[in-house]
Amino acid sequence: MAACTVPTCEAIAGAVWVALSQAIPSLAHAGWARWCTPATMGVNPRTGRPFGDLHFLGKGGSGATEGFDGWDHLSPANTLGGLRTPDPELHELDTPYLLEELEYLPDSAGGGQWRGGLGVRYRWRVQASDIACATYGSGFTPETAPVGLLGGRPGIVQRLTLTPEGADPTEIDTNSFYTLGEGDVFEVISSGGGGYGDPHRRDVELVLRDVRDGVVSVDAARTVYGVDIDPDTLDIRQDETRSLRAATR
Repeated sequence: MAACTVPTCEAIAGAVWVALSQAIPSLAHAGWARWCTPATMGVNPRTGRPFGDLHFLGKGGSGATEGFDGWDHLSPANTLGGLRTPDPELHELDTPYLLEELEYLPDSAGGGQWRGGLGVRYRWRVQASDIACATYGSGFTPETAPVGLLGGRPGIVQRLTLTPEGADPTEIDTNSFYTLGEGDVFEVISSGGGGYGDPHRRDVELVLRDVRDGVVSVDAARTVYGVDIDPDTLDIRQDETRSLRAATR
C-alpha cells in the first residue's frame, strides 16, 4: 500500500516546488530524497517475538532553499521531515539486525549556492532466517533523483545492495520482494537533497568548511564549486580558485 501513496506524494510535492520556482523562487525547495529503504518483518530469535521494521535509519536529505542549506538525513517530502530516526542500539534490540555502518555520505547532496542535505550509507547484517523484505521507492533513476533549482545540482541516485551470505554483492530492485537469510548484508545508499542556485556562487569559506568537515570532497569542491583546495593542508588555493570561477562567469 505504501508504494502507491508515498512515491506519488513525493512526485507531486517535487512538481509543485519546480513550478513554484518559476513563479516565486524564494519559496521553492529543491528536490528532497525520495523514500528508498525497505520494510522487513519476521521473528526475532533473541526474543521469540514477531517484529516489523521500516528502516528509518536509511533516510536521505532534504533540498536546499534560498538562503538555507538542506537538512541532513531527513524523512521524505510526504512527511515534511516528520519521521523520527530510531536509536541505533534500541533498533538492534528490537530486531535481529547488527548495524555495521551508518554515516553521512559525502558528496551525496546536490551542489548549489545553498547545497542539499546529506544522504547516508546504512548497512546492516541479518541475524535470523526467513525475513520478509519489501523494497519500495522511486528515486532510483537519474530522472527521479532530487532535482536542483536555479542552477543547483541534483542529489545522487539512490542504490540498494544485497550481499547474501558467502556470495558477491548484487544491486537489487525497488518495489520488489525478497527473503533475507542469516548472514545476509543489506546496504542502502540514500540520496542527498538537490542544490539551490549556482554552486560557483557559494561562499568559498563555506565550501572550505564542508571539505574540512568531510561533507564535500576536495575533488567536488573543485569540479562542482570551483574552489581549489590543497588536499594535504586543506587550505584554499586562491589564485586557482579565482581562475576557476572567472571562467564560468
